[in-house]
Amino acid sequence: MIVLFALKYYDKGSATQWYTSIGMPIIPFFDIHLSYRSITAKNITFKSDGVKDDNSGSVTGLGLAFNF
Repeated sequence: MIVLFALKYYDKGSATQWYTSIGMPIIPFFDIHLSYRSITAKNITFKSDGVKDDNSGSVTGLGLAFNF
């Protein structure tokens, strides 16, 4: 449903992303990690008026993992 809405009002664009994560063990069954994801999506054009949307963004995460 959302995809059909998007195709009706927006031209196709392009998107790229990259992700990295680094972690280290803190005790035998646990590790702590830091991650970063960046998404670039700048060429999405609104059909009615030709305005380009910039839907780019990034996320940073900090986590604790239980490993067994």
